[in-house]
Amino acid sequence: MINTFTHGTIDLVQSAKKQAVKQLVPHEGLASALNTFVDSQTAYTKSAVDAGVDTLINLSNIITSANFVDEISAGINKFFKIG
Repeated sequence: MINTFTHGTIDLVQSAKKQAVKQLVPHEGLASALNTFVDSQTAYTKSAVDAGVDTLINLSNIITSANFVDEISAGINKFFKIG
């Protein structure tokens, strides 16, 4: 769900860039090169967002697991030689 929102936002911004190129760059070769660059930015940004969301989901699943607190407590106790 969050990917749908973020991808939509990315598409909105990138479409504005392409519209600016269309309006401001009359040379077809330059416009094509700039639009190719915008397409590359779009793919990279969506990939980065997807990786960030996947990482956040994985971290939240670990942190909210039943044995996470026990594992962390055991590690702290072992480090400080408690118990």
